[in-house]
Amino acid sequence: MATALVLSEEDRIFQNRVHGAIQTVQAWEQDPELFRRCRDFLIPWDALRDDEGRYSEADDHARFQNANVVFVQRLARFFKSFMTWVNNPQCCQCGSTETVHKETRGPNSDEERKGGANRVEVYTCPTCSSSETVFPRYNSVRKLLETRQGRCGEYANLFGLFCRATGLETRYILDFTDHVWTEVYLLEQWIMVDSCEGVIDEPSMYESGWGKELNYVLAISMDHVADVTPRYTRNWSDADFQARRRAVTTSEAVSQSILQRLQENLQHNFSRKVREEMARRLKHEDHVLRRDQEKTSWKQRYRHGRLSGSLVWKAARQEVGSNDNHSQNSDEVLHQRFRVEAFYPRSANPSIIVDPKPSIQFGGIVVTGCACAIGGTKALSIVVIDEKHRGCILQSRSFPTLSALGSFVDTIPKHRIVVVRGHIDVAGELTNATVKAQLSRLGGFKAATVTAGCMYIGQVEVKPNWAVCKSFDEASYGIRLNLSTSDEYVYCKDNIRLQKEENTRPLCIEGRLPESFLPLQAQLLASDEQKRAEFLRYISEYSDHFCSGFCTKQGAPIYLLGPSSYPFEQVNDIEASDVWNSFLLLPSALVALDDTSVSKQSSIPLFEVPVDTEFFVRSLGQQLLSKTGSSQTLINTSEALSNKRLLALYFSGSWCAPCRQFTPVLAELYSYLAEKFPSHGLEIVSSALTVIQMTSITTFAACRG
Repeated sequence: MATALVLSEEDRIFQNRVHGAIQTVQAWEQDPELFRRCRDFLIPWDALRDDEGRYSEADDHARFQNANVVFVQRLARFFKSFMTWVNNPQCCQCGSTETVHKETRGPNSDEERKGGANRVEVYTCPTCSSSETVFPRYNSVRKLLETRQGRCGEYANLFGLFCRATGLETRYILDFTDHVWTEVYLLEQWIMVDSCEGVIDEPSMYESGWGKELNYVLAISMDHVADVTPRYTRNWSDADFQARRRAVTTSEAVSQSILQRLQENLQHNFSRKVREEMARRLKHEDHVLRRDQEKTSWKQRYRHGRLSGSLVWKAARQEVGSNDNHSQNSDEVLHQRFRVEAFYPRSANPSIIVDPKPSIQFGGIVVTGCACAIGGTKALSIVVIDEKHRGCILQSRSFPTLSALGSFVDTIPKHRIVVVRGHIDVAGELTNATVKAQLSRLGGFKAATVTAGCMYIGQVEVKPNWAVCKSFDEASYGIRLNLSTSDEYVYCKDNIRLQKEENTRPLCIEGRLPESFLPLQAQLLASDEQKRAEFLRYISEYSDHFCSGFCTKQGAPIYLLGPSSYPFEQVNDIEASDVWNSFLLLPSALVALDDTSVSKQSSIPLFEVPVDTEFFVRSLGQQLLSKTGSSQTLINTSEALSNKRLLALYFSGSWCAPCRQFTPVLAELYSYLAEKFPSHGLEIVSSALTVIQMTSITTFAACRG
């Protein structure tokens, strides 16, 4: 029998807070009707659709290449506008927001109790001296769907419901320095999502950006609890940090025992298989967290304070951030990395809209249907767009001061398209020489407009004739740039160019130039210049088929690129005859010159096809079991499936009579192809249950079957 824990007062407080978070998470699953309501009526699926985009880093070292990450980022941004932040509640009599907090009490009405408001804030109004105004801190997600207002607690609670409604595994993150957010499980790891800020995957935000002195950060889900503090701090070994930890509970051993027992209660009725899977995940995460404990600096620092909440409220919580968050030395600027959402619109006509009166759904900046403005009402949202890739959103940020915006602008590469929207009080910043020099990089930007509301579209260190900067009053209906119809961006046969990206290959391809249009043998023999001409002829004759370019190499066909092809992979240190080149179809104004280099001709029919092998690794596992004759060997999935033109997934069972008849025939076909056509490019992956006469067929590893 397990020995009962003897808990001190602080230990009981710790346990009760975790138990309350568990109840919050459990409430997400208790009313399936709320899931349906979110899915059917509240989530704007069309606006959040990923368009087969990818999420990566501009230096091509992608942390994520999964459309779900794009979706989560957009969901967080949408949710930020879906909710209303409450600093002080409006006076119930005169509507003033200058109410003053008087006290916090428990619930005393049926509505407060039914809404799960354990705390009710009471305010008075100095303007009209009316009766008291109350602000119940509701915990019921059903009630929050009605009110759609609150602070970080309400935001994280309701956003967790939205994530679960979309099928995402979600954890509630409890920070003992009085903040909460969420994490979602993607690609074998948990990703931080803060719906108050509209920010994902910025674990340094709280310590490095806001200046929080963390102690305990706990993750709570339906089936486990975990101490994930090392993910969010780089001060684990500091004496001050450890002292803060010791002030929360009696000891590390006691806190871990509390978490362990709560987790055992959550998993009490789980099957052995589920518990084993959870143990595997937690072991993997524990390994990552132990490595984080040893780190003393952030590889990528978040550099500004909190956006949500009033300045007075943030200052009281010490979440404004330190003044040095915006200072960057030359080395840091040199290594500044732009996070790429990789949104590539299906439309061949990219457009940018800046609206002074944004809707709840779309916000103030929309790039080809993608809402990407973030930040509060008194802040400047800035969106950086890749000028080469026709609408790719590189980064979306928000800044509370002109100097902070200027520091960020100073890191943006030349020629990037930039969109700015918002209004702030400049308080003398317009006369700051450094700020003026930094903002002068934005061609046509008028810094004075920020006091009346600024709407700007332009380029860095360039002032094209389509650049525009207006105040909210000057353009009350907003401003729009259609990259296909403005004077410089005319998308037609005579005004597009192919830009050659040497030594690059795409994430995956849309298909191959049809043989009915150009025979395969002709494609294999064609030079780069001939392939360019044939591709341009193809898109001119089939204008309804949207292609963003093509990729090829010596002796290879013409592979078509589309929205799912990004980001590109840089390929270096290879034989000259094995060089992949990508040709991007861009408006002529964005391409300085055509590159007309010609590759040598070759008649060797190579069928190497760029594919996202990591997708198959994630889906099928790291290794596959290959059976040749009576011998079996394990091979790496990426190695087995790379450079294949066609992949067949074969599901079968030894108990199935038709399968027992078909499997040997399939194996015979595979063997025939391998002998007769060595470059046939077909690979077959079968389930572990079908290892019957499967000579030469790669089989799905038994441990994954």
